Amino acid sequence: LFRSNATINSLNQQNDFTINAGFTCTIGSGGLLMVGNTSRWFLGNTSFLTSGAGNGELDVYVPGGTDNNWSIWTIIKNNGATPVTLVKNSAGILKVGNQSTYTGGTVVNAGTLGYSGTATWGAGTDASGAVTPFGTGPITMNSGTLLNLGVNIGIGGSDSGQNTKTFDIPNAITVNGATIYESDGFMHLQGALTIGAGGATLGATWNGGGGDVNKGLFIDGVVSGSGNMKLQQTGFNTGQQYNTSIVFFGNTNTYSGTVTVIPMSGNNGGSYIGINSSLAMENATVDLSGGNNTSAAQQFGTSPICFNTGIGSATLGALTGSGNVVLKGYNEASHAYGSDPIPLFAGNNNAITTYSGVMSGTS
Repeated sequence: LFRSNATINSLNQQNDFTINAGFTCTIGSGGLLMVGNTSRWFLGNTSFLTSGAGNGELDVYVPGGTDNNWSIWTIIKNNGATPVTLVKNSAGILKVGNQSTYTGGTVVNAGTLGYSGTATWGAGTDASGAVTPFGTGPITMNSGTLLNLGVNIGIGGSDSGQNTKTFDIPNAITVNGATIYESDGFMHLQGALTIGAGGATLGATWNGGGGDVNKGLFIDGVVSGSGNMKLQQTGFNTGQQYNTSIVFFGNTNTYSGTVTVIPMSGNNGGSYIGINSSLAMENATVDLSGGNNTSAAQQFGTSPICFNTGIGSATLGALTGSGNVVLKGYNEASHAYGSDPIPLFAGNNNAITTYSGVMSGTS
């Protein structure tokens, strides 16, 4: 327990640790080591954590596996004029859950960095709307890492039921061989998303139709790069018809790689790409080689591609595979096809592909 401002070179944390309200803990180049296969907290909803290293790096080490599940509930801030960069190391899970103000960015070198978008036993914040759990600087996701956005994130993903909360995350994100999952809530990534040569995996966990409306992962910023993307259900909490993944793309993007939609089977709800802008995939190849969802429920329609009602038309760089395409607008909130036709234009990237699925609706 810190009852005043304190500066230390390194902190080896093995249990819950509290900074009293209004005070700051400054950690030097030795970093913060969170040890033990357990779930513990760095507490202080209205207190602060910053870096005393000359380069502004705040190194956090969470060794162990996914059962090593730690949370930082304090506000991470710059050290005066020195921008702080949060650097997540080691294989465990680190969750952040406050409105941080640091501007130097976030680097994930190993394991999972999570956002817990709700207060837990009075720790953290229940803020929704515009949130800054990762400050305002860019996020870099290195190979093999996971950014998990949800509520009460743990080994099994997160709790469900956040059907009324929208979270707007402002950071630009670069993904290179890493994964971004939305584990609950309406998660909007509003900064630019860059897909490196190592590619990216994106997905969501929950949508049971009806009251879940269009809960999923929203990519609102401009997507660029040419690494391949894979869209799939997270693998958390499967086996129920509300276990559904949809990733929405809602901008005019320059991205030119291949987007592969991995379908679902069994007692699940399907996996989808949501095209919410007519030019969202104008330079990309959409790969439906996995075929259609054969899951017990198909929460966003009978095609792995969901064209949002009202977009008018859609342009794809190319289309390949055998999954069916329904050329009608889909009301993503009410989970029903509309009456508006969606003319589809494919071939914009001049790729040579083979498509063998069934198209219905209009052309």
